[in-house]
Amino acid sequence: MIAMITGTVEYVDENSAVIDTGGVGYRAYMSPANLSRISAGQQVKIHTFLRVAEGIMDLYGFLTREELSMFKLIISVSGAGPKAGLAVLSVMTPAQLSLSVVTDDYKSITKAQGVGPKLAQKIVL
Repeated sequence: MIAMITGTVEYVDENSAVIDTGGVGYRAYMSPANLSRISAGQQVKIHTFLRVAEGIMDLYGFLTREELSMFKLIISVSGAGPKAGLAVLSVMTPAQLSLSVVTDDYKSITKAQGVGPKLAQKIVL
């Protein structure tokens, strides 16, 4: 598995960034919050999660290990895929999400695009 990528941001688009690591460009899908913090030419370290499903390999990137850990927890919930995981991490920090879970505040999780009350309640559980 690809656990981390260190290199230069080649470019950023609406839902991913391409990181050049010595001549090889890796596309990492990232939350809008993370994408807004990086720019072309910048040196970055991206913590990654490689998802292989039905012959497709998608790489998801995070600026901190805490975000990666939360992403893994979110997608382990039945009905929550990578898109929901990125959406939640785009509107909440890992600390805010942890607080929401501890206090049973599923409504704050519904602020994420595509995450309704039922899925938010599953995440809290």
